[in-house]
Amino acid sequence: MIWLYNLIWKYKRYILCLSLLCLSACAIKLKDFKIYFESERIIEELSDGSITNLDSKNIDGENIFLATIRNNQEFNYNDFLNLKSDLNEIKKLDEIKRVFSILNEKTISESSLFPIPRNRLSLKSKDKFQKTLNTKSSFISNDQKSILILFETNPDFAKKPKHLLNTIGTILSEKGFSIDFAGRVPSEIYFQDKVSKEFILLAILSALFCLTAIYYYTKNFAILFMSFTCVLMTILASTSISLFFFGGIELFMIISPAIFFIVTVSDIMHLVNSKDNNTSDKKKRFINRLKEVGKPVLITSLTTMISFFSFVFIEIKPLSHFGIITGLGIMIALFFSVLSYAFIVDYNYDKIRPARSAKQFIQNIITFLQNKKWVIAPTIVIGFIFSCIKISDVKIDNYLLDELNPSSEFYQTSKYIDDNFGGIKPISITVDSKNISFNTNSFKKLLNKNGISIDFSNDTKNNKIIYEYLFQDSSEIYKYDCRIGDTGSYLSNELYKNIQDFDQKSDIKFSGIGHLFDKTSDDLTFNLLFGLFLAIITVGIFLCLAYGLNTKMFFAGIIPNIIPLILTLGFVLYMYPFYLCLSNAFIFTVAFGLIIDDSIHVINAYMHYKQMGFRNEEIIKRINTRTANTILKTTTIVIVCLVPLLISEFKSVSQIALLTSISAIFAIIFDIGVLPSILNKVVTKNKS
Repeated sequence: MIWLYNLIWKYKRYILCLSLLCLSACAIKLKDFKIYFESERIIEELSDGSITNLDSKNIDGENIFLATIRNNQEFNYNDFLNLKSDLNEIKKLDEIKRVFSILNEKTISESSLFPIPRNRLSLKSKDKFQKTLNTKSSFISNDQKSILILFETNPDFAKKPKHLLNTIGTILSEKGFSIDFAGRVPSEIYFQDKVSKEFILLAILSALFCLTAIYYYTKNFAILFMSFTCVLMTILASTSISLFFFGGIELFMIISPAIFFIVTVSDIMHLVNSKDNNTSDKKKRFINRLKEVGKPVLITSLTTMISFFSFVFIEIKPLSHFGIITGLGIMIALFFSVLSYAFIVDYNYDKIRPARSAKQFIQNIITFLQNKKWVIAPTIVIGFIFSCIKISDVKIDNYLLDELNPSSEFYQTSKYIDDNFGGIKPISITVDSKNISFNTNSFKKLLNKNGISIDFSNDTKNNKIIYEYLFQDSSEIYKYDCRIGDTGSYLSNELYKNIQDFDQKSDIKFSGIGHLFDKTSDDLTFNLLFGLFLAIITVGIFLCLAYGLNTKMFFAGIIPNIIPLILTLGFVLYMYPFYLCLSNAFIFTVAFGLIIDDSIHVINAYMHYKQMGFRNEEIIKRINTRTANTILKTTTIVIVCLVPLLISEFKSVSQIALLTSISAIFAIIFDIGVLPSILNKVVTKNKS
């Protein structure tokens, strides 16, 4: 590795010029900036004939969205006339295929001589309007102050979704109606708008918090500037790579700037935090420091990269892209950090003067952890046991609204529809009755009893006529186009099972986007947890190879990081209701990739001083005065960088800040208070 250190030092200016040239090309690529929302491509990848609707005549669950129109008072005759006029105008839009509402809800009169479908709500006169308004409909609320409208779009809607919603909103608002949208497509627009704003806001806040912490620990503006520059270059390079290979960035990448700040600052802090920088030979100073910490800095970057690369093996394309780009970004950050350190040394900016309070803060924590070893170890063991007991009760569940902040307007609208109009989750049920005694009335009662709102069906003679009239579908198979509440995948799957048990002889099948979500989300969550297992095993094998096929390093490397994760999960389970879902299952892999850095630095320091011939007592002392000092600084910087993420609109982003911070605290306690003692027992002692 010495040749590489010499190469970097000798050609650092040429390397910088080449890097700036590449970054200029990256900056040009930013003109193609685009943000993806996950659900669209997850649905495309997972959809197959057994899950989604095959009949294009029926409602296409992938291209529907809901809207609620609200009034301060009950809708009157004139309101419905205005609404009818507006909906007729909306139907003329090229993007709209069909519109369903109380205005075109069909029924067949029992007294009618011919079974001809007619509108349930009559607007021929005020008298007829009053008589028909009170008939039961799933498209109007019980207080008659809210109306539900179901829009089905043409396939080309995906090209201009935001324009269409704005157009519909403008048409309806002209009559004074208050309109809110819900459903898959409006949610994607909502997410894209929020991601754009949060990506910038959280990056700025993380930068401010992180740079403040760096200055507190170094009182060195050059290191501050270099750290910030490295992160900016890493964000620029990684974003451009994502645009080049994948055509855009993912929602998950909203946390990438904070991760790049963490790994960059961690690398630079380990490089500049040296007590042997008094030699006037700059090249020697640079190379000696890299000889001491270069290997662990490289290993920590590789292990963190491996953790993120584990997402490649998970069947979720957006998360795979996030793992690839963030993993590559971590290595780019390492490259810029080492290059920056060369210039820091060359211009004699590698002297740090931490604030007196910072010194005292770090020293107090180290002293406490060392003096309380006899308390820390048993406490961790007891906490680990109780956490394992609590973890046995954890469940996997997924909600459509999981990712949304409950205080957001979009969440409130979706929840309103969920509570007042039968649900936001579209499903379709088909019944191929092989049993001549199949009771459609009992089956419909079962659906209603289980909270399933039926919008359209062909289970009776009259309903069949209406269904054929609406969808040109004369199938003899019973069909129910429904919506259910967002009660979670666990309860929904129990519901599907109960319905299928209604008649074992009949072939009862489910389809639609809502059913697709319920049937696949739990499996994807399991895949994310498998990704964590894969990351742990891969990192353990890598550490074993990195330290000369020392099998003890496999366990010494992963145990100090598995225990904090288990303690974190147990802690949150005891503190508040917590369940694993798509929004948080991947967080533990991210946390593992970040917290493993500290234990690797402790392990490497121990091995380094052991090879130098120091006795165990001296090794512990050096770890406490050098390594522990640095990893405490980097851990506090990790937490400080993550704090802004707590204000995110998105559950996955705010929870990654919370869970990773808790994991980092448990990890630093273990790494300083327990790990050196464990290494004394597992590493071969010096020959006397």
